[in-house]
Amino acid sequence: MDLIFFGGLMKKLILGLSIVLMVFISGCTSTSSDSKVNNANTDQIYTQDPSEMVLKVNDMPEGWSGESPVIKDNSAESGFYKVAYVTALKVDCSVTKYPTILDAKSEYQTMYNKESSTTSLGNPSVGDEAYEKKIDVGTGLDTIVFRKGNVIVQVRCVGVDSIDFAKIVDRKIKN
Repeated sequence: MDLIFFGGLMKKLILGLSIVLMVFISGCTSTSSDSKVNNANTDQIYTQDPSEMVLKVNDMPEGWSGESPVIKDNSAESGFYKVAYVTALKVDCSVTKYPTILDAKSEYQTMYNKESSTTSLGNPSVGDEAYEKKIDVGTGLDTIVFRKGNVIVQVRCVGVDSIDFAKIVDRKIKN
């Protein structure tokens, strides 16, 4: 009788430990490369002015030219160019601050859905969620759009990769 009770107890213990182990493993491995998935723990409201987040000429490598950012309500835009041999390189940046994270997520999702319905998108590691669209046919057009908290950033480049410039803006977004 004691052996039967002990055997039943062991089965329950093993079953319980198996469930705990499965929950632990699924929590540790629940990562995704889907750019629409984000880590809610990193979302926060940024109060910084968009003019402080957008690329400026002093953020650019040597040889780039541009003008002061254009400020419009809760957004800022800047543009830069560089002539390399006979090729003109270009970088445009726009930063828009939304009142809430939900507003930014909704706008980001709309932008993502529009692009992903026509193009295969990459998943750069910048912001809380991001996508990259590359068009290499003749123009070398490369665009990264990312959301960080309540801020959406677009970096569009011609002739150069956008990831380094997107990372500069990502580092500039802080409270």
